[in-house]
Amino acid sequence: ISETTASVQKSGEPTSKDSFFHLEPGLVMTYRVVRGLPQPEADHSDSANILAQAAAAQNSENRIRSAGTSACIQSRFLTVALPDVFQTLDTLEAALHPVLVHHKGHGDALLVGFPGLPHTCWPPQATLNNSLQADCLSRLLTHLSETGEIQRPTPGRRHAFFVGFGNGACALA
Repeated sequence: ISETTASVQKSGEPTSKDSFFHLEPGLVMTYRVVRGLPQPEADHSDSANILAQAAAAQNSENRIRSAGTSACIQSRFLTVALPDVFQTLDTLEAALHPVLVHHKGHGDALLVGFPGLPHTCWPPQATLNNSLQADCLSRLLTHLSETGEIQRPTPGRRHAFFVGFGNGACALA
C-alpha cells in the first residue's frame, strides 16, 4: 500500500463514492445515487446583461404567479442507469453528467452495478443471468425507496427513466 492510500484509509474518509447492497450472503452489488447538479453560473461581466437578466427573471416570476401555484411545481426525474460488462460506475456517471447539468438540477441518477461487474461479489454457484439481475434491481429499488434514498415515481411530479448500456440493457428486457 502506498503512503497516500494508507493515509486516506486511516483518516476514515470513504475511498469510493459507491455504496454496497448485500442481497444475501455472498451476493453484493454496488450502486451510486447522483443528485441533480446545478447549472453552471452565467458570466455577469456586462452590467446591461445583468439588468436584462433581472428583468427577464421578474417577468417569468410574474407569469408563474398569475398562472397559479400549480405552475410553480417543477417535475423531477430519476434516471436508473445500468452499465455494460466492463464499465464502472465512474464512466457511467461521466456519461450522464451532461444530462444532469442540462436539466438544471431537476434530475437525479441511480447508477447500478450488478453482481458480476467491477467491485461486486457473488457466490460460485450463482448463475449470473438476466433473471438474477432483474431481481437484484427490483430489490435495490425497493430498498432505496423504503430508506428514502430515492423517491418513488409519481404521475406528473416524478418520472423514472431506465437506461441500459450494452449488457445492462438486457436486464431491462
